[in-house]
Amino acid sequence: MVLLLGSGLWIGLGLIATGATILALFRPQLPFVKLLAQQSWNVLSSPELLALPLFILMAEVLFRTNISASLFTGLIP
Repeated sequence: MVLLLGSGLWIGLGLIATGATILALFRPQLPFVKLLAQQSWNVLSSPELLALPLFILMAEVLFRTNISASLFTGLIP
């Protein structure tokens, strides 16, 4: 990874290349592409990672529709 990053490769691509290489080296009994797809899906479909984009989407909806301003004015005595 140090070699890849030192050569000027982008950080994301360097991490992907390093992860794919380590995955291929330490799991030779399974097909590489199937294992990479399965591991990627398992990591990306976790509920913890789903909460952040939905939180950002909800904030954007509240901001664009001025519902948040209405809620705050409704709380003022």
